[in-house]
Amino acid sequence: MTWFFFHSKQVDIYPSDSFPNSVIYSYGDQDDGGTSTASLSKGDSSITLSLLVRSGIAYPYAGMGIDLISDTEKLSGHFIDFSSYDSLSITLRTKYMKQVQVKLITHDPNLTRLEDPMSARYLLQVIPSDRSYQNIHVPISSFSIPEWWFERNGFKAPDQLKYLERGIKIDISSGSGTMLGITDEIEIKKIQLFGENHFINKLVFTLAIIFTVLFLGYFWIHRSRIMAEQSIEVKLRKEQALENYSKLPIESHQKQETERVIDYINSNYHNASLSLEDVCREVGLNRNKLSDILKKNVGMTFSSFVNEIRLKEACRLLIETDLQVVEISINIGFGNVSHFNKVFKQAYQKTPLEYRREHA
Repeated sequence: MTWFFFHSKQVDIYPSDSFPNSVIYSYGDQDDGGTSTASLSKGDSSITLSLLVRSGIAYPYAGMGIDLISDTEKLSGHFIDFSSYDSLSITLRTKYMKQVQVKLITHDPNLTRLEDPMSARYLLQVIPSDRSYQNIHVPISSFSIPEWWFERNGFKAPDQLKYLERGIKIDISSGSGTMLGITDEIEIKKIQLFGENHFINKLVFTLAIIFTVLFLGYFWIHRSRIMAEQSIEVKLRKEQALENYSKLPIESHQKQETERVIDYINSNYHNASLSLEDVCREVGLNRNKLSDILKKNVGMTFSSFVNEIRLKEACRLLIETDLQVVEISINIGFGNVSHFNKVFKQAYQKTPLEYRREHA
């Protein structure tokens, strides 16, 4: 640890008292017309983001933001210099999702406006996640601005400007492949920034010169440093060995039943004759048990959940293919195109053809 402190600097983002004006909050996609929601709960040693991502827009999302500085500080030109750090370290785990999006958000002096949060620059990186805690170091240089941000802010072509020296926020949100309609969780234990501490490096260099004169003292420090390095290497090998043990693939009966039900519906929603009885028969559950599973995990009845999946696939086919509405209706399991049009309009307040024209 002595070697680490002499050659590195760090700042704690969470938990931390380093940013007295920081604000942590959750958000959904309501501003973009979606119905996804999120909420935060703080424990003694972690913060948990509970999120429910629902279909309804092309790319639904939910997440949390950490405003590191206040609006007053932004106006006065006070920012966080992300460029002075080498990496972002985050310790987290998730309930179901396998990926999490992490964003560094910076202030563009020529574009960012307080009244439009999306005008700040969003630097994105996707990190893996799992049920067990993982400590992930993400190089600051690996964060990049996604294409959708340039399109959202009217850029004709992407540029390479990141404004890392004008940091204002860190954002964590659901990744691609998040299960729709099922409550998921991101539990965060620690967020830190790491980088070289140039002041301490110069101090160590000066002390090294002095200790070369005092040979015995230098020899003692050199020996202690090697022992510290060896101790860290042993500790790292131990941690790696503990992380790589073979975890038993054991799951609860309730989770197995839930996965069987969701997987079967997701694989057979396009069958127009799919019924609650069919699913009960295939997964080996009675009607009451299956209905309870759907109500608890997706908050819907069987027919509502099936229609939700069919409508999501209908939206994709309307945007990505040139299939006629009647063909889409048949392919996704709506035998009657009139019924499909009615259900679609109730869900999105527009007809399928209107939806296609808006997303052309």
